[in-house]
Amino acid sequence: MGLEDQSHCIDKVESGIQNVFMHGSTPLSLSAHVTVHSENLHELTAILMFAVKQGIRKISYQYVSRTDSIDNENMMKVFPYHFDMKLSHWDLPNNILLKRCQIKKLQKEIVSLEAIAAQEEVDLFIDPIFKEEFNIDVLLSGRFILRTKCTLDDIVVTPNGDFALCPMLQHVALANINDTRLDAYIRLTNSYRQRLLEGFFFPVCHGCCKHTMFYNS
Repeated sequence: MGLEDQSHCIDKVESGIQNVFMHGSTPLSLSAHVTVHSENLHELTAILMFAVKQGIRKISYQYVSRTDSIDNENMMKVFPYHFDMKLSHWDLPNNILLKRCQIKKLQKEIVSLEAIAAQEEVDLFIDPIFKEEFNIDVLLSGRFILRTKCTLDDIVVTPNGDFALCPMLQHVALANINDTRLDAYIRLTNSYRQRLLEGFFFPVCHGCCKHTMFYNS
């Protein structure tokens, strides 16, 4: 989210990143996933340079996605035993979204990010909403339309060891890596995957509206 106190203090994980490299028995590929918002817009280049310094060679910049509180309520009905409201961050304040005056600034910043990434040989992924799909209404509202059909192909593990359905649904913890066998989790997600393949999307699901360009690349 950012490097400064008022944004997110990503620098507090610096020692943890180095521990990953230190104790990794096989070659590792770390990636950074940055959510762009009104309070870290001035830090995007600094975040990229921070990632480079940490040995991260893959980074993406996505935008904020918002949903209504009623979607959270419906998710709780679908997953009554797995939904953790404390981890939910869907009801975001309006001031987190980009302002009109910031959107033009962001477009210039993206050009700079691409130049630096090319020079540093970093894989850079820019949310399509900032470029190919540029839509000022989405940037001002944070509300996306369905882009592609999700198939739940990835296994997502959150920092505390929870298995989540997808990066956008980290507050729906289906199991934990410390107390659940992986095959049991796979059987569980397969049942949900079948539901998606039949066209039944979950509440708050936008069909991998942004994460497809990052996790499936």
